[in-house]
Amino acid sequence: MFDDQLTLELTGTVTRFDYVNPHSWLYVDIEDDDGEVTEWGFELDSPSRLRRIGVSPNFWRRGDRIMVRTRPLKDGRPAGFLVGAISDQGRTFGNATGLSAGE
Repeated sequence: MFDDQLTLELTGTVTRFDYVNPHSWLYVDIEDDDGEVTEWGFELDSPSRLRRIGVSPNFWRRGDRIMVRTRPLKDGRPAGFLVGAISDQGRTFGNATGLSAGE
Protein backbone atom coordinates (compact mmCIF):
# COMPACT_ATOMS: atom_id res chain seq x y z
CA MET A 1 0.00 0.00 0.00
CA PHE A 2 2.94 2.36 0.77
CA ASP A 3 5.76 2.98 -1.70
CA ASP A 4 8.88 1.64 0.06
CA GLN A 5 11.07 3.00 -2.76
CA LEU A 6 9.97 6.64 -2.35
CA THR A 7 10.44 9.00 0.58
CA LEU A 8 8.92 12.48 0.63
CA GLU A 9 9.68 15.35 2.99
CA LEU A 10 6.78 17.77 3.35
CA THR A 11 6.18 20.86 5.50
CA GLY A 12 2.80 22.05 6.64
CA THR A 13 0.37 22.83 9.44
CA VAL A 14 -1.27 20.21 11.66
CA THR A 15 -5.06 20.12 11.28
CA ARG A 16 -5.73 17.19 13.66
CA PHE A 17 -4.26 14.11 15.32
CA ASP A 18 -6.59 11.12 15.58
CA TYR A 19 -5.23 8.97 18.41
CA VAL A 20 -7.35 5.88 17.63
CA ASN A 21 -7.11 2.11 17.16
CA PRO A 22 -5.97 0.26 15.21
CA HIS A 23 -3.77 3.04 13.78
CA SER A 24 -3.49 6.70 14.67
CA TRP A 25 -3.51 9.35 11.95
CA LEU A 26 -1.87 12.76 11.75
CA TYR A 27 -3.44 15.24 9.30
CA VAL A 28 -1.41 18.13 7.90
CA ASP A 29 -2.25 20.89 5.41
CA ILE A 30 0.58 20.95 2.86
CA GLU A 31 0.96 23.96 0.56
CA ASP A 32 2.54 23.29 -2.84
CA ASP A 33 4.71 25.68 -4.87
CA ASP A 34 1.60 27.15 -6.53
CA GLY A 35 -0.03 27.98 -3.19
CA GLU A 36 -2.60 25.18 -3.38
CA VAL A 37 -3.25 23.51 -0.01
CA THR A 38 -3.94 19.78 0.26
CA GLU A 39 -4.63 17.92 3.49
CA TRP A 40 -2.36 14.88 3.81
CA GLY A 41 -2.96 12.00 6.22
CA PHE A 42 -0.08 10.11 7.82
CA GLU A 43 -0.58 6.69 9.40
CA LEU A 44 1.15 5.87 12.69
CA ASP A 45 1.10 2.99 15.17
CA SER A 46 -1.68 2.22 17.64
CA PRO A 47 -2.15 4.48 20.69
CA SER A 48 -0.73 1.82 23.04
CA ARG A 49 2.51 1.63 21.03
CA LEU A 50 2.69 5.41 20.67
CA ARG A 51 2.19 5.90 24.42
CA ARG A 52 5.13 3.54 25.12
CA ILE A 53 7.42 5.75 23.03
CA GLY A 54 6.17 8.98 24.62
CA VAL A 55 3.56 10.13 22.11
CA SER A 56 0.39 11.28 23.89
CA PRO A 57 -2.91 12.44 22.33
CA ASN A 58 -1.64 16.04 22.65
CA PHE A 59 1.80 15.41 21.15
CA TRP A 60 0.81 17.40 18.04
CA ARG A 61 -1.69 20.23 18.20
CA ARG A 62 -3.81 21.97 15.60
CA GLY A 63 -1.75 24.83 14.15
CA ASP A 64 1.70 23.30 14.84
CA ARG A 65 4.13 23.77 11.95
CA ILE A 66 5.66 20.41 11.15
CA MET A 67 7.99 18.76 8.68
CA VAL A 68 7.34 15.10 7.96
CA ARG A 69 9.19 12.28 6.26
CA THR A 70 6.75 9.81 4.70
CA ARG A 71 6.42 6.79 2.47
CA PRO A 72 3.47 7.87 0.28
CA LEU A 73 0.61 5.70 -0.87
CA LYS A 74 1.32 3.90 -4.14
CA ASP A 75 -1.99 5.06 -5.65
CA GLY A 76 -1.05 8.76 -5.45
CA ARG A 77 -3.63 9.88 -2.89
CA PRO A 78 -2.28 12.46 -0.40
CA ALA A 79 -1.41 10.08 2.43
CA GLY A 80 1.45 7.96 3.63
CA PHE A 81 3.17 6.11 6.44
CA LEU A 82 4.85 8.53 8.87
CA VAL A 83 8.57 7.71 9.01
CA GLY A 84 9.64 10.77 11.00
CA ALA A 85 8.60 14.28 11.95
CA ILE A 86 9.67 17.41 13.77
CA SER A 87 7.44 20.24 14.95
CA ASP A 88 8.39 23.91 15.18
CA GLN A 89 8.50 23.40 18.98
CA GLY A 90 11.19 20.74 18.50
CA ARG A 91 9.07 17.65 19.24
CA THR A 92 10.41 14.77 17.18
CA PHE A 93 8.99 11.43 16.12
CA GLY A 94 10.71 8.48 14.45
CA ASN A 95 13.51 9.21 12.01
CA ALA A 96 13.62 13.02 12.15
CA THR A 97 17.33 13.30 11.28
CA GLY A 98 17.86 16.26 8.98
CA LEU A 99 14.29 17.56 9.25
CA SER A 100 13.55 21.17 10.22
CA ALA A 101 10.03 22.55 10.66
CA GLY A 102 11.33 26.10 10.74
CA GLU A 103 11.72 26.33 6.94
